[in-house]
Amino acid sequence: MTRNEKLIDELLKSCKKPEDILGEGGLLKQLTKERALEAEMTDHLGYSKYSSIGKSKSNSRNGKTSKTIKGKSGEMTITVPRDREGEFEPQLIPKHQRRFDGFAAKAIANSLVLKCVENKIVFMKRIQKLVFLIRFSFYYILILKVE
Repeated sequence: MTRNEKLIDELLKSCKKPEDILGEGGLLKQLTKERALEAEMTDHLGYSKYSSIGKSKSNSRNGKTSKTIKGKSGEMTITVPRDREGEFEPQLIPKHQRRFDGFAAKAIANSLVLKCVENKIVFMKRIQKLVFLIRFSFYYILILKVE
């Protein structure tokens, strides 16, 4: 049995019915929220977990804290990462927030905002290329006229 299989077996040990895995307060939603919080921490610090870059920075990961949140389907305990300087402000589930009803809505909204920013960046890069090509063409025409 591989390490991943053992890990999956350990996670599923306490699940007795499909709702324990896929339901509103199920294992899948809990893991998804915690994974999203870890991604936020990586973005905040500017380097990924276990990266050697973190050794030279003053702010780094400093463990996790447990947090109980209440939602439509009851309570759920998640772990929230923290940083040494205490500057990390999670966006998905902000500090001191105990109620969480809209994971799907927040995730979709964040995804749409990111997509808009990405599209704007792609659009700006295309405009820069177009301006470069126009300038290059203009200079090329000037050189041909001079000769």
